[in-house]
Amino acid sequence: DSVLTHGDDAEVNSMIADAVRSNPSSMMSAMLMVTRFRPNGYEMLADSLLNEISPEARPFLVVRSFASPIGDQVSTSARGEVKPFTIYNGKGSIIRYSPGMQSYALLVFNDKRTPDSISRRLRELRDTLTKRQFQLIEISLAPDSSMWHRMVDNDSSTWHQGWLPGGPSSLQIRRLAVPRTPFYVVADSVGRQCYRGSSFHRADTLLRSRFGLNAVKDSVRQDSVSVMPQ
Repeated sequence: DSVLTHGDDAEVNSMIADAVRSNPSSMMSAMLMVTRFRPNGYEMLADSLLNEISPEARPFLVVRSFASPIGDQVSTSARGEVKPFTIYNGKGSIIRYSPGMQSYALLVFNDKRTPDSISRRLRELRDTLTKRQFQLIEISLAPDSSMWHRMVDNDSSTWHQGWLPGGPSSLQIRRLAVPRTPFYVVADSVGRQCYRGSSFHRADTLLRSRFGLNAVKDSVRQDSVSVMPQ
């Protein structure tokens, strides 16, 4: 009980994984998954554990609401290559993403203003690396363009910022199945996803390791996430 109450996501999910694997024929395992497992960032493990539970112990009506979004996140399309796309920046020009134009790209999806702590880290990456090495695109999934304009007006960002009508259902990014905001995707020069998830610290650390930069040891404050309607 103390782990469930005070443990971090990794500790809680590890404990539940042990319980499920020890009791694959018990409906208790399905109930633990549905009520206690923390799926954000652990979608692959969640999918694996659900499949380890015997069919009779995981009735469809019990696991449906939990399993459906998990299925979206582990699908081939969601985790497949990031295809080229074009979005408008709201200032009379367009932003083009093409995997082969840089070694790595970071796509930042949000629906509110990026915290200053993360903006500083983004600016450091953008100012340190060349455009041939790195592309940074911040994509707003705010409900309307006026809200987005209020967020970026007088913004001193040195990277591309754009807005997509339709949010995660927009044609340009629909196949990525962005489940919540903030959300980060690191893609290499062929569009392969090296990281996808809600942790800026993990995305930042990965990029710095790939470019031989010193990792920043302090953790970035994690804002509350917003689940995106699909």
